[in-house]
Amino acid sequence: MAYEFLQKLFGTTKDGEQPKSMTYEELVAAIGADSSISVVNLKDGGYVSKDKFDAKETELKGVQTQLATANETIKGFKDQDVDGIKQKVSEWETKYNTDTQALKDQLAQQARAHAEEMFLSGYKFTSKAARNGVLAELRSKNFTVENGTLLGGKEFIDSLMAQDDYGNY
Repeated sequence: MAYEFLQKLFGTTKDGEQPKSMTYEELVAAIGADSSISVVNLKDGGYVSKDKFDAKETELKGVQTQLATANETIKGFKDQDVDGIKQKVSEWETKYNTDTQALKDQLAQQARAHAEEMFLSGYKFTSKAARNGVLAELRSKNFTVENGTLLGGKEFIDSLMAQDDYGNY
């Protein structure tokens, strides 16, 4: 019960006895005489429970830590050269764009090589050297690749087959 700490003011009762009765004045005097009891009217805001106090204290310590970290970070920014930071950002952006473009070019080159190989797989050649020669000439034409297909590739092969010096594939 919440008022057990007041029980000692009324004394201990023996079996069958009633607790000591007190007037208001006697209660005030008994509370005043016991230094371990502190009575506060909560409506006046004079008391904060221990758990609320501990929570606020913990929160305050956390905020102080965050503030100290923020101050250190701000000090670090003050020591940095803004133009140097802008230059580094520009360098990284250029590197990113260059690397991204190189990757796109590599992927496009792989897609083109695959399309050329797939295109030539539909034809039979007399030798590996003949296939490699046709592949080199096909690549030199730089046909457009659309959806994995060489646009104009068939016409190119047909024109080669019509020439006597290329022979039979």
